[in-house]
Amino acid sequence: MEWFCYAKFPLDANLSDIDALLTQHNIPHRFTEEQGEQLLWITDPNTIPLINQILQGEVQAASSDIIGRSGQGASSNFFANFLTTLFHSPICILTVLLGWAGFIILNFVSSEWVAKHLLFVHSAEVTHFHHYWKLITPAFVHFSWMHVIFNTLWIWEFGSKIEAHIGKFKSLVLFLLIALTSNLIQYFSMKEPGYFGGLSGVVYGYMGFVWYMAKFHQVAFYRMIPQGIFMFMFVWLVLGFSGLIDLFIPGSVANWAHLGGLVGGVALAKIYSLIWPQRQV
Repeated sequence: MEWFCYAKFPLDANLSDIDALLTQHNIPHRFTEEQGEQLLWITDPNTIPLINQILQGEVQAASSDIIGRSGQGASSNFFANFLTTLFHSPICILTVLLGWAGFIILNFVSSEWVAKHLLFVHSAEVTHFHHYWKLITPAFVHFSWMHVIFNTLWIWEFGSKIEAHIGKFKSLVLFLLIALTSNLIQYFSMKEPGYFGGLSGVVYGYMGFVWYMAKFHQVAFYRMIPQGIFMFMFVWLVLGFSGLIDLFIPGSVANWAHLGGLVGGVALAKIYSLIWPQRQV
């Protein structure tokens, strides 16, 4: 079982009330003493919004059956945890499903329908016909198996953690702003008109958001992501601009969508931290 640090407390703090509340709500947890501090550990990062509410007194015991109760079988606990994930990450799950839907429709149903309703080559398609959703929907269009698998896995890796931390509505707004930013930057960077698509701009935006919050606000919820992931994504970005990746794939990489998403994610993290100052957890 893997444990994650939720919060740190002074060594002389009385944590009996917190212990009692978490026990009452069946939240698996433990306390340790390290380097002159008391640390509160949990097993499931997706329960952080619930724990925040519990510790603020906003959740009643009657509605607390989120994690499987002690004594239940492994299958029941798995099902309970699965439902918890669905409850806490609906925006992330919907994004993944729409990414796969765009891939399936493009490759197995009707590429013409996708080109007409989800993509745009000229800005007039958006402004003249008022198809403003096309500023967002290219993010859901994926052109190959590797494309959709790679992007949706990273969306889940970053997006589920972000949604658990900032909540559903803010996650939706964050997604829309990053998708809009990365799509527009990619469009205006293209020397010749052409189609582009994929969630990779959002992936880099999420990565930028997570990196900023971990780096400058020491949010442990994000710091548990291995630094090697950030290095890999950065190297991939550099290789994309070098043109090397284009030698091995059909079409070309939407490099400016990646960079635009990354910059947008960092900027939005900065704005978010100014509006909602971060507690170091």
